[in-house]
Amino acid sequence: MHGPVTSRYDNLYWMRLLVMLAAAAGGIYFAIFLCVKNELFTQSGLIVEVVLWIGFGMIYLLYFHKSPPRKIIISAENITIHEYITRKQTIIKYSDIDTVRIFRQSIERGRNRESISFRILQIELYNGEVSRISENDYINYDFLESAIHDYLPRYK
Repeated sequence: MHGPVTSRYDNLYWMRLLVMLAAAAGGIYFAIFLCVKNELFTQSGLIVEVVLWIGFGMIYLLYFHKSPPRKIIISAENITIHEYITRKQTIIKYSDIDTVRIFRQSIERGRNRESISFRILQIELYNGEVSRISENDYINYDFLESAIHDYLPRYK
């Protein structure tokens, strides 16, 4: 394998992220507007406000912690993960990897219950940390998976 392999997102991923952020911002704006209009920021309306914020927080956690926007670089030395939002950089050395597993995940969609299947590569480290790379996110998932499998045997 020549040089590092860098992950690439599909345009659909960025459109989905933009729509999700717009929907979340619109939902928060609408909830605040309704609370102000109906004077729910009084002491009796505090519970409604807290429930709304918890709901929006859960949407955030479900979306971003499931699939945070990030760049993955797989080189002969290590795997580097750059998270776009938090600016966090994680470096995984091949010698720290305990196991690499590939799972198939299926999602049923639509009225016909069509099943869409995609792979998830899970990297488990000796210290218990887990990183996942989803085929659903990257258009070059096959190259990422192949690069990890090519470089990993050298360190085992």
